[in-house]
Amino acid sequence: MRHILIVALLSTWLGSTLQGQALHYTYWDHLPLAVNPAMAGSYEGTIRASAIHRSQFTWQTWADIGGEYNLPFRPRKKDWITASLAVAQDVAGSLGLAYQEFRLGGTYHLALDKKVTSDLALGVQFVSSSTRIGLGGTDRTRIELSAMGGMADDPDIRALMTQNNGQDPNASWGDLRVGLAYTKRSKKGRTQFGIQGANILSPEAALSSGNTLARLDLRIGGFFLMDRMINKKVSILPAAFAQFQGPASEIMLRTMMGYMVGANNDIRIKAGLGYRLGNIGDTGQLVFGGDYQDWKFGLAFDVITSQRITGGGQALGAVELSAMKTFIIRKKPKVLPVIFCPRI
Repeated sequence: MRHILIVALLSTWLGSTLQGQALHYTYWDHLPLAVNPAMAGSYEGTIRASAIHRSQFTWQTWADIGGEYNLPFRPRKKDWITASLAVAQDVAGSLGLAYQEFRLGGTYHLALDKKVTSDLALGVQFVSSSTRIGLGGTDRTRIELSAMGGMADDPDIRALMTQNNGQDPNASWGDLRVGLAYTKRSKKGRTQFGIQGANILSPEAALSSGNTLARLDLRIGGFFLMDRMINKKVSILPAAFAQFQGPASEIMLRTMMGYMVGANNDIRIKAGLGYRLGNIGDTGQLVFGGDYQDWKFGLAFDVITSQRITGGGQALGAVELSAMKTFIIRKKPKVLPVIFCPRI
């Protein structure tokens, strides 16, 4: 058990498929800063804000908020730089587990043609993570840990539950995340794909007593997004996401259809299906959304399809709400004063 984080144990039991508190979302493309730092700045505008709230079963909630800013200065005429900031919190009440994550990033977009129909982006994030694990040794906690396959009998688990004079053990660590993304734009839509890596610095989750439980494995992944108009009304939006860390894995596949409505075709409603495959268990996904001007909204439901995920006997694994908004800040033109000379 020395090589398994207690954080990962709890997350695994709660339905997460990756070690080290890898927050995962069904509508992952509505929070690009949680997926790949190179996705920051890939929009038409000055600022983009995004947020996701996810409730999983009845005891776990995740919240993630991020913002991106395309800087006004350009190192080359067609290139641009994006600064990004995001915070996340995961709370699992029955086990007293609280996880916080702070991400500060920068992304460079290299234009590949004069009309900027395609670009290659390189992004880097500094990530500061902390967790507080409420293992007070209560009967409820021991029962819940036992449900994970007898892990409560492990000596490392018992030590965590009794150390620090009964106080909750804490962990904190820093890390770097790196991503690379390619974006292609056309009159019919856009296509984007990329790769990313996390735990670049091989961080350790150190407890408040100074003990080290484990070193986080390298996490690598990739994504694919397409938004393509079939005709003036109908669009198709396939997406794929995958990540791997040590023995853990997660793969998500999704397809949505969009339809333009409104007097000026300025509203798009979207609906589709997805599926998540993982080494812990699989879930189906029902996804809905809407676009209106500079707004994007999303609603997703995870439906348990694997017997390995019990969810306390529930069929509905998670409910997720998301929103994105793009802001455009235009420079005020400098008007030179004009002096009229009266005719003599």
